[in-house]
Amino acid sequence: MTTFVTVYECGSVTAAAQELSITQSTVSHGLNRLREITGNAMFVPVGRGITPQREPMFW
Repeated sequence: MTTFVTVYECGSVTAAAQELSITQSTVSHGLNRLREITGNAMFVPVGRGITPQREPMFW
């Protein structure tokens, strides 16, 4: 959950990775795992960053 919150606050996988002192790949893997668990992509790409979906759906 820390990864999700940090990505949300930073608006970028790269910035979140730097903030957490982990690799960008590790952050991406965490987001992919969250998508698998929830069945929903929580973020969408916007320019060079990402932003939360307006209305994430959980099943």
